[in-house]
Amino acid sequence: VRNILTCLTCLLLVACGTVKDENPQPAAPDQAQKAPVAAKHPAGIRFHPVKGLSNKITGNREVMKASVNGREIVAVLAWRPYRADLDGKVATWYGDMTRPPPRFVVESLALTVDGTTLTLPKSRTRSLCSQRATLEPQFPKLALFTSGSNLGLTVGVGDGAESWTSSYLLDPAPLSILSHQVEDGPTFDNFSVEY
Repeated sequence: VRNILTCLTCLLLVACGTVKDENPQPAAPDQAQKAPVAAKHPAGIRFHPVKGLSNKITGNREVMKASVNGREIVAVLAWRPYRADLDGKVATWYGDMTRPPPRFVVESLALTVDGTTLTLPKSRTRSLCSQRATLEPQFPKLALFTSGSNLGLTVGVGDGAESWTSSYLLDPAPLSILSHQVEDGPTFDNFSVEY
């Protein structure tokens, strides 16, 4: 009887989620953001990779450090195991999974510029997931870009078969989100990044 209940619970969890299709769901409003966050980056926006990033992954946490135009920048990405009670209502997942539910979801994403920290709203990170039991040190998920006087922060999720890029356009002073979008990883690399 116990095995049957366990199997039924697993089947219920699998049936509750959907795999990402090409039409992103609208994000929930951001509580801490005073100005509205655009659901797409402005037309023609280009991101330029920042060189000399330092990414360190320890367990479920990745810390990325960089210096851009004299500003000290630190980004921290933390993961946690999927929990049906917290994550069961997420309709669309972006990540490296063949079917829901994922094993790990983003717990938090924070960016610090010269000592000022912005924790990105959960409405902008909660659909990112991974199946990996441990985060591989050789595969950092965080990347940093510049776009004019603004910063671009990305979280890459997925594997070789399917990948997604969650990109955030940020004003470094005052530190705030200007726009956010999730798109196919190769589409972001090919059309939004100038190397």
